[in-house]
Amino acid sequence: MNLPNPQARVTQLTPLDDALVLIARTVLPVAPVMAAPAAASVLAEDVQAVADVPSVACALQSGWAVRADETMDGGAYAGAPLSSKPIWVEAGAALPPDCDAVAPFETIDLTGARAEARLPLAPGTGIAAIGADAVAGTVLRAAGQQLRALDVAVLQAAGIADVSVRQPRIAIVALTSRAQKIVAPWLAAMLARAGAVVISNRDVTTAEVLRAQFSTSSLADTTDALFVIGAESEAVTMLRDHGKILLHGVGLSPGDAAALGLMQSKPVLVMPDRLDAALAVWLTLGQALSDALSGRRDDALPVTGRLTRKITSTIGLVEVVPVFVDDAGQDADVTPLARDHLTLSALARANGWIAVPAMSEGFPAGALVCVRGLA
Repeated sequence: MNLPNPQARVTQLTPLDDALVLIARTVLPVAPVMAAPAAASVLAEDVQAVADVPSVACALQSGWAVRADETMDGGAYAGAPLSSKPIWVEAGAALPPDCDAVAPFETIDLTGARAEARLPLAPGTGIAAIGADAVAGTVLRAAGQQLRALDVAVLQAAGIADVSVRQPRIAIVALTSRAQKIVAPWLAAMLARAGAVVISNRDVTTAEVLRAQFSTSSLADTTDALFVIGAESEAVTMLRDHGKILLHGVGLSPGDAAALGLMQSKPVLVMPDRLDAALAVWLTLGQALSDALSGRRDDALPVTGRLTRKITSTIGLVEVVPVFVDDAGQDADVTPLARDHLTLSALARANGWIAVPAMSEGFPAGALVCVRGLA
């Protein structure tokens, strides 16, 4: 029987806040690259409108392009004659010269070459003026923000073909069958959602293969960080032999056996292969590591709610607690679903999570708590 290496045992828990400070001090953002806007990309620089949008006055709705001053005497019983037959424009089309309003179809009477307006219009009615969407130099999305699908469409509409982004290359190495089948695919989705380029080393299935990779230069050439899932004792031993251990053991429940180190100057995060513990490590350490590499800042709006029942917690550990938040908005009911062992049924029902601070014994029923989203 293979016994764990005594040197790979957790002997001291690093407070979570200290671990986060360590990540912030140790992990630097990757170099930016120019790329076409894509959802989930993290901006390295502010994106500004390069020109006024629109560059010419355009119709906001389909209708007749007219001069507003010629319609001022128009009414339901007596139309205002127009100097020329109006031109029909579709929504989004540029207005013809000398026109400054768009009249709805039913407000213009056409009889042969004669045209009358039955509705007085103010200048600018039904049109988007030059720069109405954005004037040149307007910041459309700031550095550190992620691009949403909506942002991609906005930038394309503004004529922006390339943006400066940071795309950290993060390799996932799964050392157990549970890690390969369950945790690694989920973690890959979380990293991609955070803006990383995911490298899944599916051929790495044994500690021996990982040891061989650790001892070569390929890691530094192809990745910016490495997430190792499962077989923590072996992974920590190899990390100690071929790199540097920054911490082994963190004041977190679940997930206290996580480790952080450096291999060829690249950060390595060792995670458990139990889904609930891996989730807690990702929410606290993994996402912070990914964000440090990409320069991503979390600008999600906070949600607050009141606990429907108390939460008890162990002093000295930050506890991740999955919760269910009803759809009542701010000050909604927040129901804790599990603690310590986060069951599969609890995770399946959860739509948010809260962190109980290390020096807290928990929260009483009715306490106001800040809830973070759970994707």
